[in-house]
Amino acid sequence: MPNLEVFNFGLPGTGLDQHYLVYQEYAQNIDHDLLIIAVYIENIWRVGSRYRYFANDAGEYVLYEKPYFAIIDGTLRLRGVPPSKLPINPEDLSEDEKRWICQRERFPRLKKLFVRLRRNRLFNNLVVKSGVKDRALAMLGYQPVTEYGNAKNAAWLIMQALIAKWITGHRKPVALIPIPVHHYLYEISSPHFYQMRLRSATEAAGGIFVDPLPELMQHALEERRKFYFPGDGHLTKAGHEALARAIAPKISAILANSKSP
Repeated sequence: MPNLEVFNFGLPGTGLDQHYLVYQEYAQNIDHDLLIIAVYIENIWRVGSRYRYFANDAGEYVLYEKPYFAIIDGTLRLRGVPPSKLPINPEDLSEDEKRWICQRERFPRLKKLFVRLRRNRLFNNLVVKSGVKDRALAMLGYQPVTEYGNAKNAAWLIMQALIAKWITGHRKPVALIPIPVHHYLYEISSPHFYQMRLRSATEAAGGIFVDPLPELMQHALEERRKFYFPGDGHLTKAGHEALARAIAPKISAILANSKSP
């Protein structure tokens, strides 16, 4: 988009809760025409957690506290501030506290087994590259992120409250853009629940829901498979470019409407 200046306040390893804190600390008073809240779909796990693993300089995953929000007596409250700067031994946590650790995988043992099997060329050709794995997951109705399927899920209620607080308290137009994980583009899983929840929360707060998925699905499946790194889940350069092309016309329209007399 020509003549467009973008300030990117994205912070690696975080979710919508810490994005909101970054916005409050650094971004809310910067002159602008549009605020974009980009929600990577699976990061609802981070919103519902109080501890998270991070890789240190040696490549080891160590556990740290993180700021988090909780709904107390019907009100959204910030907790865990300031978090400890020292790593935590998970064995020192109570069983109740352990359930607040952000899991890197829903089924870590199965994931570990699959990664090991994928190194076998025959298995990789017969199961992965052939599409057998994806078709099997689709037949089972697999959902990579189940939190959106329950309107009373604790992580979703916090995310919903954050969206409402963020949008209603902002003085300029706000667009919320859900960034899908690969399961939705590969036609393995239905996007219905996350689309419904995020659209409803955004529009109820007065924001604009910009969903790139319909435009992304216009690409052939083989092209869509190039939008994500294999076994990683992050967007490739081609994926970023496709996402940008999908949202650019909608962002242009919002900016044009906001400047109309």
